[in-house]
Amino acid sequence: IKKADQMKLDSLENREDKGDPVAPAWGDLSAATQKDELRLACLLPDVVGSALEQMIQTPEPEDFETPERLQRVEAFEKWYSTDADVRNRFFTEFECKRAHEDQDVLDTAESDGIPGLDQCSNAFKRWYGASPIRSV
Repeated sequence: IKKADQMKLDSLENREDKGDPVAPAWGDLSAATQKDELRLACLLPDVVGSALEQMIQTPEPEDFETPERLQRVEAFEKWYSTDADVRNRFFTEFECKRAHEDQDVLDTAESDGIPGLDQCSNAFKRWYGASPIRSV
C-alpha cells in the first residue's frame, strides 16, 4: 500500500464512531489541573446554569483563596467532579475548541496520526483527552 493510501485508510479509521469523547476521569487529574479546571468551569455560563439548577452555588474567583469561603468551593467541586454530563460538555465544548486554536497541539495531533481535516472530530477529542499535551 502506498503511503498516501495508508494515510487515507488511517484517516477513515480515525473517523469511525468509537463513541463520544469524554473528559478525562477526575481522579486521574493532578490537584493543580483539577483546580485550574474548576476555576475555568466557574466562569462558563453553561456550567453556572447547570449548577444553579442543582441548587449549587458557584464560587467566585476569589473564593479559591479565601479560607472562610472554601466550603463553597468544596461543595461546587464535589458536584462538578461527579457530574459527568457537565464535565463532558466543558471538555468537548470549551477545552477541545480552545485546543484547536493552539498550533502546538494541532502539530502534535498531526504527528500522532490525526490528520488536519480530522482535528475537529471525535477522534481528535479522544486523542486530546488522553494526551500529555492537554492543559486546562
